[in-house]
Amino acid sequence: MEYSDKKLGLSAYVNVASPLAGRRKMSANSLLDSDKEGSMGPEEELDVPDPDKTLTNPAQSVLESPPAASPITHKQYMLNMAKLEDELYDKLAEAQRDLANQRHDAAMNKKTRLSKEI
Repeated sequence: MEYSDKKLGLSAYVNVASPLAGRRKMSANSLLDSDKEGSMGPEEELDVPDPDKTLTNPAQSVLESPPAASPITHKQYMLNMAKLEDELYDKLAEAQRDLANQRHDAAMNKKTRLSKEI
C-alpha cells in the first residue's frame, strides 16, 4: 500500500498479502475503505514473483550471500584507536610547527621592514 501525507511529504509502501501467488499494492485510502467494507478493495497492481528467480532451497540464499565481515577483538580495536591517536598527534604537532614558522616569518618580516624604514 502506498501512503502519502501531503503535509509532511512522506510516503511509505506496505505490501499486503494476496490470496494469489503474488502481492497486491494498494493505496492507503482503498485499504481504509476495504476495512470499512470488509473486502480487499480494488486491485491496482499485481506483483507476481518470477518462478525462475525464486529459491527452491532456503540454504541457497545463505550460500550465495557474501561473507559477513568478522568482528574485531577488543585488542584490535584498541590498537586501531592507538594508531588513530598517534596520527592525530602527528598532525597536531605538524600544524603547531607550521604556525610557529608562520609567526617567526611574520616577526622577521616586520623586523626587516622596520630596519628598512630607519
